[in-house]
Amino acid sequence: MARTDSPLRGRMIFVVGARRSGTNWLQRLLAAHPDAIAVPSETYLFSMGIEPLRERLHQGAARSSRTGFVYMDRDAMIDTLRGVCDAVFDGLLRALDPSAVKLIERTPDHVRHLGLIGELYPDAPIVHIIRDGRDVVRSLLSQDWGPDEPRLAAEEWRTAIESARAAAAGNPNYHEVRYEQLLENTEAMIGPLFNSVGLSSDEKAVASAVAEGAVPFNVDRASPRIATAKWQTELGPEVLNTIEEVAGDLLIDLGYSPAPKHGIVTTAIKSAKRRKGRARVIRGSFGRRPLDVALESLDAFLEAAANDPDRIRPQLSNGLRVRIVTIDHRYEGRGDEAVERLIETIRADVAMTKPQASGYVHPGTPTITFVGQFDVDGRREPRIVVLTVGNEMIEQVAFYNLGSS
Repeated sequence: MARTDSPLRGRMIFVVGARRSGTNWLQRLLAAHPDAIAVPSETYLFSMGIEPLRERLHQGAARSSRTGFVYMDRDAMIDTLRGVCDAVFDGLLRALDPSAVKLIERTPDHVRHLGLIGELYPDAPIVHIIRDGRDVVRSLLSQDWGPDEPRLAAEEWRTAIESARAAAAGNPNYHEVRYEQLLENTEAMIGPLFNSVGLSSDEKAVASAVAEGAVPFNVDRASPRIATAKWQTELGPEVLNTIEEVAGDLLIDLGYSPAPKHGIVTTAIKSAKRRKGRARVIRGSFGRRPLDVALESLDAFLEAAANDPDRIRPQLSNGLRVRIVTIDHRYEGRGDEAVERLIETIRADVAMTKPQASGYVHPGTPTITFVGQFDVDGRREPRIVVLTVGNEMIEQVAFYNLGSS
């Protein structure tokens, strides 16, 4: 939700991408436009500042006793966090060039926080630059600060792209651009890109961007030429096999040709990797108190109900039992049909999206109860949610809509 009084409404542009994908180069291209100016540093504002703060806030039960978390109404949270970011960026814009129409922020690490950026700045274009993962790995390995192992570099590239695409689903202001295509034909592509982010594409602006794009800057000291497919001559078979094992299927999905004489990782290997990943998640959850798990499940359930009921799905067990009780109706069911009935009921319940006037928790395991009232146009709407939690999944849900009080 964009604050209607924001001084930066429609003035921010965010550039993201895996490290060494060309984010710096892309920011320079966009900032070559006479109406735009670049933030001169990587800010990490969202990844290291706003995201950790938001993680301490929840839209679960107002009286939830989870240590390290506190309830805050979602709209108030978004307004407040947007206000903090606006104060930072607007002050910077005034110091850099008050006449600039657009301010371009670039932090590669923000590629993993596009959900947050999209929430706070739904009026801002997000440009995600994607580069061949093999060139990214080659470049990362050449940096003093980069990962030491090809596997870690390939995993970094893969998770960056998958995180961005997952968070950006349904965001009309999300744009992807390929490094290789933009480098090969900057003049033809930069005009449409300018238009997509709200900048004019006149001849002078395009010429300025093309000239800026040809200037070597932030290049590899070991391989300073501006080019694509450097990996073909600078990576050996062992490294290429590692990259293909980690991210070969994603390279193919993105349209990148496989390396000669190096097969893409087999389905069996990929399946084994997925199983291994799940096992790590399960092991990491051991040792948590059952009450902590129940409180976390309840808060996550209520937060999903307030924002997007489909987010409830991953919390629900396969054999979920559901009870829905209203003043004039009662439903009980189990399994997939019950899940759909529950989600549709919550989606249709406007009260669950409103601020909590009260939110009491009756803690217990395996059953935990929420008794709350929601402020709907000046009247109080009571709701009761009872969850039974086992093996970190919700096994039973009882949802009571008792009408207005």
